[in-house]
Amino acid sequence: MTLQELAEQVLYILSEKDKDYYHKTDEVKKFLKEGANQFASIVQHLIESKTVEVADLINAENLFFRKHIYLPNAINVFNIWYKKGDQNIPLNETSLNYLTFISEEKLQNTEPGEPEVYLMFAPDKIGLFPSPFEAEQGDPLPGDIIIYYARMPKEPQDEETFEIPAQFLGALVDYALYRSLIKDNDQRANDFLTSFYNSTHMARMFLGRGPVDGFRMPGGGQIASERSHQDD
Repeated sequence: MTLQELAEQVLYILSEKDKDYYHKTDEVKKFLKEGANQFASIVQHLIESKTVEVADLINAENLFFRKHIYLPNAINVFNIWYKKGDQNIPLNETSLNYLTFISEEKLQNTEPGEPEVYLMFAPDKIGLFPSPFEAEQGDPLPGDIIIYYARMPKEPQDEETFEIPAQFLGALVDYALYRSLIKDNDQRANDFLTSFYNSTHMARMFLGRGPVDGFRMPGGGQIASERSHQDD
């Protein structure tokens, strides 16, 4: 179903309560798109890999990370490798808290070289340490950085479909109904939120590997903090 068709379905259900909802088509479409992003954030079914040449890394003004990778629309990064010739060397994820235990002197004296760890500044920005550049000339080391990650769905036009499997499009309708009704404190909103959660929970088992613990919805709803199975 297209964005327009899903919006009409939502509006039909809402019209049973209030005819004025027919004048809020744009708002319903916004909620459907928001629901698609929430669905993808939980399920993480849109998996891609990206290869970036070390020479193309972006400068970063940061004490720890002098180069970073930008991933537009990324939700979560699963794995990163430094490809050196025929070798794919896995990088370990680190945290800023861990780096604070390393003395500033050691950090400043760490020469650029093959990257060993990465830090997620944001879902779409990754820092590498050590900096994969030669210390003296500032030339990049040979090799590539390979990232395996989940991304957000593309935003559809009215006559286009969402990047959501057809059997789970009903979840977007539930989400749009939840967002529309929660504004008026309509008691049915929680029922639609529960239905959305049930659909994403099932989709996560079949399609993806996203976390759901304590996931907070716009509008105030919150999924109970629980995990029915462990991620791969």
